[in-house]
Amino acid sequence: MSSQVRRKQDQLCRQVEERLGLVLAGDIDDPLLQELYVAGVEPEPGGVNLVVRLALPRADISAVAVLQRLAALRTFFRAEIAAAIHRKRAPGLLFRVEHGLPGDDQEDEP
Repeated sequence: MSSQVRRKQDQLCRQVEERLGLVLAGDIDDPLLQELYVAGVEPEPGGVNLVVRLALPRADISAVAVLQRLAALRTFFRAEIAAAIHRKRAPGLLFRVEHGLPGDDQEDEP
C-alpha cells in the first residue's frame, strides 16, 4: 500500500471517529448509546468496511443489546458520515463493543 493511500485511509478513519463521537454524544436520543465512547476506527483487513471500536464503561449492560441498537441505526450513521466526509461513497461500518474505557487496565501514576 502506498503512503498516499495509507494517509488517505488514516484521514478517513479520523474523520469517521470524530463524527461518530459527536453523533453518539448529542444526536442520538438513546441513553444507552450516549454512554458509548469511540475508542478507535480502523480499516477492515482486506475489506472495504471500517471497524468502529466502541467502549462501554458499564459492565452491567450487554454488548449484544448495544450492537442491536447500533444495527437499527446503521443507515442513520452512514448518512451522517457521508455528510461529514464529502466523499463519493460512505464506507460500511462494522461495530465492536468492548467493556471498559481505553486505558482502564493501566495503573494511575503516583
